[in-house]
Amino acid sequence: DISEEGVGVAGIETKVGDLKTLVILGDDFGEFSSFEFEAYCRWCYADEADGTCLSGFAISKISKNDLQQLKMLVRLVRLF
Repeated sequence: DISEEGVGVAGIETKVGDLKTLVILGDDFGEFSSFEFEAYCRWCYADEADGTCLSGFAISKISKNDLQQLKMLVRLVRLF
Protein backbone atom coordinates (compact mmCIF):
# COMPACT_ATOMS: atom_id res chain seq x y z
CA ASP A 1 0.00 0.00 0.00
CA ILE A 2 1.47 3.38 -0.96
CA SER A 3 0.34 6.99 -1.23
CA GLU A 4 1.97 10.42 -1.20
CA GLU A 5 1.42 10.53 2.57
CA GLY A 6 2.60 7.10 3.64
CA VAL A 7 3.20 3.40 3.02
CA GLY A 8 2.05 0.08 4.37
CA VAL A 9 4.74 -2.58 4.50
CA ALA A 10 5.19 -6.20 5.47
CA GLY A 11 8.32 -7.61 7.07
CA ILE A 12 9.76 -4.64 8.99
CA GLU A 13 9.75 -5.18 12.75
CA THR A 14 9.01 -1.85 14.41
CA LYS A 15 7.06 -0.14 17.17
CA VAL A 16 4.57 2.72 16.98
CA GLY A 17 6.51 5.99 16.90
CA ASP A 18 9.76 4.50 15.53
CA LEU A 19 11.44 6.64 12.86
CA LYS A 20 12.88 4.75 9.87
CA THR A 21 14.59 5.65 6.62
CA LEU A 22 12.81 3.64 3.93
CA VAL A 23 14.22 3.02 0.47
CA ILE A 24 12.12 2.15 -2.57
CA LEU A 25 14.14 0.55 -5.35
CA GLY A 26 13.52 1.69 -8.92
CA ASP A 27 11.75 -0.59 -11.35
CA ASP A 28 13.35 -2.69 -14.08
CA PHE A 29 11.56 -0.72 -16.81
CA GLY A 30 12.87 2.74 -15.86
CA GLU A 31 9.44 4.13 -14.98
CA PHE A 32 10.83 5.56 -11.72
CA SER A 33 14.21 5.72 -9.99
CA SER A 34 15.15 4.54 -6.52
CA PHE A 35 14.31 7.01 -3.76
CA GLU A 36 14.21 7.28 0.00
CA PHE A 37 12.34 9.09 2.75
CA GLU A 38 12.02 9.23 6.52
CA ALA A 39 8.78 7.95 8.01
CA TYR A 40 7.42 7.17 11.45
CA CYS A 41 5.40 4.11 12.38
CA ARG A 42 1.72 4.87 13.00
CA TRP A 43 0.58 1.27 13.54
CA CYS A 44 1.94 -2.27 13.53
CA TYR A 45 0.88 -5.82 14.28
CA ALA A 46 1.85 -9.41 13.50
CA ASP A 47 -0.28 -11.33 11.01
CA GLU A 48 -1.70 -14.26 12.96
CA ALA A 49 -1.61 -16.58 9.94
CA ASP A 50 2.14 -16.47 9.33
CA GLY A 51 3.62 -14.06 11.94
CA THR A 52 4.64 -11.46 9.35
CA CYS A 53 4.97 -7.95 10.79
CA LEU A 54 2.62 -5.48 9.09
CA SER A 55 3.20 -1.74 9.61
CA GLY A 56 1.91 1.61 8.45
CA PHE A 57 4.32 4.53 8.10
CA ALA A 58 3.58 8.23 7.66
CA ILE A 59 6.15 10.14 5.59
CA SER A 60 7.82 12.83 7.68
CA LYS A 61 10.71 13.93 5.45
CA ILE A 62 11.33 13.56 1.71
CA SER A 63 13.36 15.60 -0.79
CA LYS A 64 11.68 17.31 -3.75
CA ASN A 65 13.35 14.96 -6.22
CA ASP A 66 12.38 11.87 -4.23
CA LEU A 67 8.81 13.18 -3.89
CA GLN A 68 8.59 13.33 -7.69
CA GLN A 69 9.69 9.67 -7.89
CA LEU A 70 7.10 8.76 -5.24
CA LYS A 71 4.37 10.52 -7.23
CA MET A 72 5.35 8.56 -10.36
CA LEU A 73 5.18 5.29 -8.42
CA VAL A 74 1.78 6.15 -6.95
CA ARG A 75 0.44 6.87 -10.45
CA LEU A 76 1.78 3.53 -11.70
CA VAL A 77 0.22 1.62 -8.80
CA ARG A 78 -3.17 3.25 -9.46
CA LEU A 79 -3.09 1.97 -13.04
CA PHE A 80 -3.05 -1.63 -11.82
